[in-house]
Amino acid sequence: MKTVKEVAKSYVYNVVRGMSIEDEFSVSTIEYAFIDGVEFAQRWISVEEELPEYAMETVKEGNYTHTVSSVIVKTSNGRYAIAKRRMFLDHGWEWMGSGTFNRSVTHWRRIEF
Repeated sequence: MKTVKEVAKSYVYNVVRGMSIEDEFSVSTIEYAFIDGVEFAQRWISVEEELPEYAMETVKEGNYTHTVSSVIVKTSNGRYAIAKRRMFLDHGWEWMGSGTFNRSVTHWRRIEF
């Protein structure tokens, strides 16, 4: 499996190959931007910073509104799970899981395919 840096170099080569960029600064800028983008996509988001229902698509089905996609969550006891957020009527959002699970989620991130 290639590292992010190896994939970034390959990406830059393919982008630059079809363009007339001769400036080495431009090439390294593209590479660093690619790496920054990958790191941003892989970062864990604190539930204090943002919750999935504000960052992702939601859908209403009957009395429930929920996030369309599941996310990976980290809990305060160091465990991981797949979860969605849902809201019954207008009674506030919750993680789909037990009450203990609801209070213990500390971070989440998108599931990348």
